[in-house]
Parts: sequence; structure tokens; C-alpha cells
Amino acid sequence: MNVEWTISSYDLHSYLRPLRKEQVSSKLSSKSVHTKHSYSCCQQTKVHCLPIILGLETVRVAEDFAANYSWNETIRKEDIGYENSKELLQENVSLTFEDRFEKRVNYNFSGVHIPVEIFDGNKDILNGLNWTAALDEQFKKNAQNDDQILWQYFGSQSGFMRTYPATPWPKKKVDLYDVRRQSWYTQGSSSPKDMMILIDKSGSTHGQSLQLMQNAVKSILDTLGENDFVNIVQFAEEASFVSSCFNTTPFVQANYRNKKQLERDVDKLEASGQADFSSALKFAFEKFKEFSENENDTSDDKIKGANCNKVIMLLTDGGTDNAEDIFEQYNWPNKTVRVFTYAVGPTPNPVHAVRWMACANRGYFSQIPAMGAIRARVQNYEIVLARDKALARSRDAQWTSCEFNTFREWDKQLGLGMMTTVTLPVYNTSSTSSNQTILGVVGIDVTTAQLEAKTPFDKIGPIGYSFAINPNGYVVFHPNLKTSGKYMTEPPNVDILDLEIDEENEEMIKLRKNMINGKTGKTETIGTLFLSPDQRYVSFDKATYAYTFIKNTTFSLGLSIPFFKTKYFIFETSFENLDWKHVNETSPNSLSGKDFKVLVAPWKYRKNSTKTKDLPFDIQNILDLLDKHPDPDEWDMDMLGHLYWDIKLIPGLLNFTQNVTDTSPQNKAEPGGSNESVRLSSKMVKINSTAFFVITSGGMTFVRPASEARLFESQRDPRKSPLFTRALHSKACILSADYTNDNTTTSSVTITCYVPAIENGMEFDRPAVAGERFDHSDILAIVHKAINTINQNNGYRNVLTCEDEGVNCYILDSGGFLVAGNVDDPDEWIGRFIGEFDSTVFTALNGTVYSKVEQYDFQSTCEKKNPSASAGFSSFRIPSVDLLFDVLNVGWWSSKVSWALTSFSLYSWLIPDVTVYADDDDEDQDTKCVKAFQQYYINNKTTLEHSIFCKNCSRRVTAVYMDDMNSLFVVSGPKCDECDDEKINPLPHEVSPEDTEKIVCAMAQAPRSRLRSYACYHSDDREDVSECGCCGLYMSWLMSIVMLLTIIWQVTLVSHQIHPQYGGKIRNKIPVKKDTANLGQGMEIKTEIPMGLTFNLSN
Repeated sequence: MNVEWTISSYDLHSYLRPLRKEQVSSKLSSKSVHTKHSYSCCQQTKVHCLPIILGLETVRVAEDFAANYSWNETIRKEDIGYENSKELLQENVSLTFEDRFEKRVNYNFSGVHIPVEIFDGNKDILNGLNWTAALDEQFKKNAQNDDQILWQYFGSQSGFMRTYPATPWPKKKVDLYDVRRQSWYTQGSSSPKDMMILIDKSGSTHGQSLQLMQNAVKSILDTLGENDFVNIVQFAEEASFVSSCFNTTPFVQANYRNKKQLERDVDKLEASGQADFSSALKFAFEKFKEFSENENDTSDDKIKGANCNKVIMLLTDGGTDNAEDIFEQYNWPNKTVRVFTYAVGPTPNPVHAVRWMACANRGYFSQIPAMGAIRARVQNYEIVLARDKALARSRDAQWTSCEFNTFREWDKQLGLGMMTTVTLPVYNTSSTSSNQTILGVVGIDVTTAQLEAKTPFDKIGPIGYSFAINPNGYVVFHPNLKTSGKYMTEPPNVDILDLEIDEENEEMIKLRKNMINGKTGKTETIGTLFLSPDQRYVSFDKATYAYTFIKNTTFSLGLSIPFFKTKYFIFETSFENLDWKHVNETSPNSLSGKDFKVLVAPWKYRKNSTKTKDLPFDIQNILDLLDKHPDPDEWDMDMLGHLYWDIKLIPGLLNFTQNVTDTSPQNKAEPGGSNESVRLSSKMVKINSTAFFVITSGGMTFVRPASEARLFESQRDPRKSPLFTRALHSKACILSADYTNDNTTTSSVTITCYVPAIENGMEFDRPAVAGERFDHSDILAIVHKAINTINQNNGYRNVLTCEDEGVNCYILDSGGFLVAGNVDDPDEWIGRFIGEFDSTVFTALNGTVYSKVEQYDFQSTCEKKNPSASAGFSSFRIPSVDLLFDVLNVGWWSSKVSWALTSFSLYSWLIPDVTVYADDDDEDQDTKCVKAFQQYYINNKTTLEHSIFCKNCSRRVTAVYMDDMNSLFVVSGPKCDECDDEKINPLPHEVSPEDTEKIVCAMAQAPRSRLRSYACYHSDDREDVSECGCCGLYMSWLMSIVMLLTIIWQVTLVSHQIHPQYGGKIRNKIPVKKDTANLGQGMEIKTEIPMGLTFNLSN
């Protein structure tokens, strides 16, 4: 596969003359802006198609093994050998830390995870583990064929998962992981769907049944991804959408924020009325009809759904109406809409008609009698939807949505960043199979860092960047995408326009549309907003965008190239010619005695550096690595050569800093001599600086004196440095003040200017920034002096200045943060936003001088308002039949969790009052929330004169834009006590539920265009639809008695047979006396625990 990156449209001349005649030969190349960067996927990057090839081979091997496997009805757990990922640490399995995974692993075998609600002695599980054991050899071959391959998976339809290489499963209070509910599994096993969920809220569902339905609906929503569309309907006599937010369209995209809004609305349901199935189903079919009409609408403002599987999910506590006339009118004979029905709750309501509806419409009937049955029963529908794909034997590889590694609940400490997974289904091809069965899904992880690593930073510069989006317009990787978050439990679903900030920009909207449509091309220079790495500032600047579709994936790749980047440097050198003596502290010719420090960007100068701790911190680290690894093949010579060339500037920088007090252009020293093309900007302010610094695009940060270098450690990566990126995006120098997340500031201020590279009087690049640090009072003194000089020159008298009492003077940076001012406590307020300490002035500036942009983080973390306890219903009054289902059907009583649930549920069944319990959570004092954060930028550079009136007080505000420093000088009268404007803080803050709903609604009602990039498998004449679920389960007193006897039997069994290998321990303790429990009126049951025996189920 060949991928072409067309970077820009400029026509430039061939290579220009060398700029330096030294051991490192630096050339300017015209290829920087008119280059086609082609490479073979499998031979060079291995990122895009090699995982597909290896995945297909794994699928072939898996299907062969399954087809030739002889099913064993008498198989026992002791008959097979597998490594349980949860027990690797206890079994002292040999584990080696592997840099590539940032974890301890074992390459000899795969690790197995079995969900807690599945009995590990089940014959389906044991036979599955038996035949999939042979996959380990294929996993090993894949690792040998691709030295960059990461985690490899096989997720079984029966629920277990193999992961290679094996790694320990983290210990958790409750392990709820089920591979069948992960986005990479569901996306690989079936085609997308438009789903309408119908909830019976009639009076008979009051209490437990409605609560079970609410939880079941949330479980259904968890199975949906961004390619699915959904809405929820409540019905009794009449039907209506549960969400007023989503009642203007039949369906909304099942992204994270929409699903969470639906969950909040479902929780508000209250039972009343009498169920009318016909009314509800008619409502649903009409909405499907209305939605299908959008498919023929070519406008982008119409929501176009999955247009593949059409699904109705009906949840009820039972009924006798089968609504046959509705199905005959809307769905027969083609049965294009599948109907899945769920009888929810333990009540003995008739369910025959409910089951009939599913069987008559290519669906499936399930019963959910208790909380413990929800997860297992809900996902039955996925098996049915997978049939058509299995019958078609589809081999289409799916690339999943961008995911953070915390989406894999078992691996929150992985540390590999954002990932996408290549998935392929495994089918049952045995001669005895119906050929409509899916055995599982194979998955191979690819980190977005692997994709992003191909960015040609040497050509586009540090503030140029690459990004990728999927057909929904959602970002796969982007420098502004948040890639960490404690509660990022799903793909972030962030649209490219939200990260490119200027979402109303017509050129950016056109760029997005071309990318999701898989086109290749480039834009003219676009003026748009750019977000700083610390997300505090936005800058208006220009860039050119290039884009192309990445073959063998569903992604489109984009490049952003700064408008000033017309040429780039080429460094021609050999490893042997690099002479580092002038910066080597052990060399007699070293410059180290000149009191400076050279920091280095944490980049992979050495190709095989995988650990963060192995990345260099300063130039001495580079020298040490060169001594340890003298092989040139281990080094990235382009990156190393660029750093070396930057280091050669140090003598000139030392000479420059000696004369920095004289900043006139004629006296300014030029680093590297008179022929040097890189010149420092002449716009520096004459001040008494405490530090001088230079940050280069090659990764060098020069600081003098050395004692101040600690202040620039966070700025040493120019790609992530706010100082570097903001200065390059600004026509003028920029002012900034220190600010920390713990709400502490200092009164130090930094001025930073970009360093232009000039050829024949024309700027062709900005390869560095230079600046100084100083006290805020210095710049305020300069302003005072300028004002006094103007007054004197013009003969002004009796004019108030910033030194007079009652006059407030502020110098605000381009984002509205205070860099200097006559405030009472500079250490408290320097670096703060104007809206925090003078909201009245901010009100005058907001919308007149400053414009605002706003973003939202829908998967953020907030501190719990009451961290000591959380309230919830103890058991939903689950009666005996529910517990019988849990105990007999899932076989999990030997775990601590189920033991506690069994004991508590038994008590609650006999004493059925609903109570509230407190759940101490010592491990987690945070909760999920939505956060908003704003940035402000100067959009009006004209002088502002404004008067503010508050009751009996008036206040005059004057604001003047300072062009040389891209800042605002504000003068105002004394504050009015009568003004009570609310303080404004643009930094991330929690959004109230009411505001969250408004935001989500607004976003849902303004949908953006998307492209269906998937093959659709939704019907097949060969499908056997007779497999549509079992008959209903009726409660009886006999079952209640059986349940009670079963629990007593389990207590006795565990007491006698508990064994260390199953997580228990036999210990001699104080004898336990015979215990009698009064379990109800007229009933007394005695249980006896053998003397001297206790058991511990903590594992």
C-alpha cells in the first residue's frame, strides 16, 4: 500500500546553497512544501496493513482449530491447562518487564480472563479454552513477524478472552469486565444498527420491575458505539420519547454524551397507566419510516443513521397483546425491523405474547428476573445480529474508534496512550455448524502514537502537526486531544472541528467533509484559531492543510503546515563528524564555565529508547548515551544532526547575552557570524532580566544563568511548550506570567519573541524563540515612564497616572491574564484571569475587545461533594426467584462478592423494606462529571473607552492594544462596591446537570455530516430464525423453597470444602458456637458451622 502526503501547493526552487560550511552541512530544501511522501505500508511503516495480515492469519488458524475440534461433553476443569490472568501473581509465574508494553509479561503463553458471572466449569467455557489454547503458537509467530506488534486478543462469544502476551490482571473490588461488551468486540462481530428502545412504564411495573428496566436499558446503551443510532420511548396508553432533548429526531448518534443524557432521562421515569403495545410499536415503526426519508436528503443538517440493522428493543413486565396487526401493517412480509423482547421482573405476568413478538420478527426473547441476569441476558441480541455477518463470511477488518487504554478496564495502568484495534470475526466452519455462528473476535492493538510517529516534524516544524479522523469526523489523534482521564471509559468522540477550535470556519468545515469522504488534496492558506498546549490560549494564525485517505483503514490523515514554513533545513553529516567538545563538561575546551545550561527535548534521538526515563533531559544525557551506544544505526541522524547544529549556536548566544542590555539592531550580535541567516528579533524590551533563554525547533533549550534552568524544564519540548508555540503564532512578542494548577502564582513575567530565518530578505521559517524573564514591576515601570513622557511632551497637567491612588492599571496578555498591574498583592494576582479579580472590567472587555471560544470535556473527573458515603437501594427488594437464578445459573458462590450478595439478598428478601445503604469508597474520592473551559483572544485592536454604571456609581474603563507585545493596557477608575458581577474563571470547571443537558441538546440538534464506511450485513435468506429464545420463567412457592434450601446447602458445602486453591484458607480459630437465625414468622431454621473452622474469601 502506498500513502501520499501532499504537503502544500507552493512551487519552490531546488536545494539552495549550504548555510554553514561545517561538519554538519545544513541545506534548505524546497521539498518542504511540495513533497509527495510515499511509503509502502507493510514494508516500511508496518502500522496500517500488517496488523490486518496477521489478524487474518490468526483467524484462519482459529477457524481450522475449531472445525477440527471434537466436542467433549465430559470435560472437566482438571482436564485442561490454562493460565488465569487473575492468578498469575499468586502462582509465581515468571514475568519480565517489557518496555513495549510498560508491563510485566510472559511470552510463553496467553493469559485468560473469565467474567465473574460465568462459571469457569461450564462446558462451553472449558471446550473453548481447550481448542483456543493452540492460538498461542500463532500469537508467537505474529510477534516474530512484527517486532512492533502490541496486545493480541481472542474474545470468545461464550465470554472468555485470551490476551497475548500474558500479563497479570489488576486486583479490583469487583471485576465487571466482559470482552463481549467492549467496543472492539461488538464492532467486529456485527454491523451497526438503528435501535429504538421501548420501555413499559405502566402501573404494573411500579417498583422493582421498572428499576430493573432502567438498569437493563443502561446495559443496552453500553453495547452501542458511535456507528449506532438510538432513541428511547416510554409508553403506557400513549408513547413518547423519554428525552425532551432528543424528541426532534427519531434517532441520535450513540456517542458518549448522548448515551449519558439518555441514561439521565431514563432515571426520571415513573410508573403509571396501562400498557398499550400496539400504540408503542406503531410509534416506533412510524419513526423508522420518518428516519428512512432522511436517507434521500442530500443536505448535511439531516441526521443519517446507520442504515443497516433496524432494531426494536421492547422491555415489559408481561402482557397478552401481541400487536399482530401492527406488525402486519409495518413489518411483514420483509421483516426489515428485528424485534427483541425482554420480560423484566419476577412477577407471574403472562409472557407468551411477548415471546411471540420476538419470534415473529427475526428477534429473540429473553427474561430478566433479577439484577444479576441483566448483563448476560441483554447481550443475547448481539448473537442474533451477528448471524448475517457469519453467513456472509465477511472478512472485512474493522478499525475501532480511538480509545484510551483505560477503556480496557483490566489495564488502567498500561500507559500506552490512545489506541485503535484491528478486529476480525472468527466463524464456526465445522461440518456440524449451522454456519450462522460467530465463535469470537480477533483483535490487535495499534497505538495512535505509532500512527502519529510518522509525522514529518523535520519538514513541517514543531507547530505543524498531523491528525487523523474517522468517517464520523471524530479524532483518532490530534495534539489537542485529551489522552488521559480517570473516567474515560469510552472513546472520547471528539469532533475535529471541536479541536480545531474555529468550528464556524467554512474552510475548516470543507476540509472536514473532504477528509471523511476519503479524498486527497490540500487547502489554500486558511486563517483559523490555534489552541496552546496548556489550553489557556488561542491564537489567530494561518496554515495550509493537506489530507489523504489511509488505505486499508477507515481513517483520513491530515497535516497542518504553518504559513511561514516555506523551506526546511537538511542536515548532511556523518556520525563520526559530530564534535561535542564545546559542551562536554569533561572537555578542556568546554564552555560549561560560562554559567549556562542546555536542556534537551524528551525525544527519541536514539531510536530504541522506549522508556520515558531513557529520554534525555539535558545535553549531558545525550553525551552519555553517545558513549554507551556508539553505533550510528541506533540514532536518528536527522534529529541528532539538527540538535547538533543548534548546539553550535551557543558561542554566538553567549556573545549576544553579554550585550543584551543594548537591544538596538545595529549593536545586536548575530549568532554564528555575519553570514548567519537566523537573526534574533529586534523587538525585545530593554529591561533588567533575571534569565535569558532560547528554545529551538531542534530540541535545544539554552538558559543563562544556569540557576534559572529549572524554570524552563516544562518548556524544553518545543512541540508542547506554550512559550514556543504562542510566540511562533504571534506577529509580535508575547508577554506571559507564571501560573500553576494549585492556584499559586509568582510575580515573574516572561517576554518571548520568535526568531526568523531569513533568505535574501525574506522570512522562510521560524526555527527558534528567544526571551527574557523579569519582575512584573519592571514592565509596569516602563509603562509609567512612557505615560509621564507623553504628558510632559504634550504639556498635559493634572493628569492622573497609574501611580495615583484610585487608578487601576492592568497589562493583560492576549488571553486576558494579568502580567503586570498596580494590584495590592502581586504574588496572588499576577497570572490570574481578569475576570477573577476585576469582573466589572472584564464585563466591559468581553465581546468588545476579547472574544471567547469554549470546549467541553464529557468524561472528566470532579471531587465528590460528599466523599464519605454514597446512597443507593440495597437490593431492589429482589425476591427468592432472582437469587435462585444467580446462585444456580452462574455458579459464582465461591467468590467474596457473591457470598456477600447472597447473604444480603437473603436478609432483604425476608425483610423486604427498601433501605438506603452507605458505600464507603476508600479508593476513590472522585466522580464522573462534565467540565467546561474557555479561552479568550484579542479580536478588536482598536482603543476602547467605556463607562460602567452600577446603581449610584460609575466607572470609566479605557483599553489600548500594545502591538509590540500583543497585550492590552487597561486603565480604570476605582472599583464600585455596588457592582456585583460574578467572578469568571476560564480554567476547567464543573458544569451543572441542567447546563449539561442544554449543551448536549444543542449539539444533538446541530448534527455534522458523517460517512458510512462499513459493509452492512442485516439479512440473509439462509438464516435460521427459529432460535428465538426460551419460554418464560414462572415463580412459584416451590422455587422459593428450593432457593432457600440451595443457599443452606452452599453454606454447608463451602464450610466443609473450602480450599486454598479456590481462594479460601483453612485456619484454626476460636470455635464458633451454634447459631440460630429467625428468618420469618413461624419459621426457624438452624445452621451449624463445624467447630474450629472459619474461612476467608478475601481473594
